[in-house]
Amino acid sequence: MTAPRGGRRPGAGRPPEYIEPMVRTTITLPQSYVEPLRRQGNGNLSDGIRFVIEEARTPTGYYVFAFGRENPPPDARSPRQPIKTESAPPA
Repeated sequence: MTAPRGGRRPGAGRPPEYIEPMVRTTITLPQSYVEPLRRQGNGNLSDGIRFVIEEARTPTGYYVFAFGRENPPPDARSPRQPIKTESAPPA
């Protein structure tokens, strides 16, 4: 009898990049963030977002911003300026 094709097999498939499980979610971003994040992730928006978050980690393992802050300062809720993607005209 031949081995069945397809289906789950131990050791098959691409190994995971992260130790912990990934969670599928939907986020909303300003339009000006999308292309720079996609470029950072070599065409993959999720990779770009993960890269930027990992880059915000200090050498001691903490992040430069606080996750889960219950009452962020008022300026944290203010609208941000769009990311400039084009170079400035020569002076």
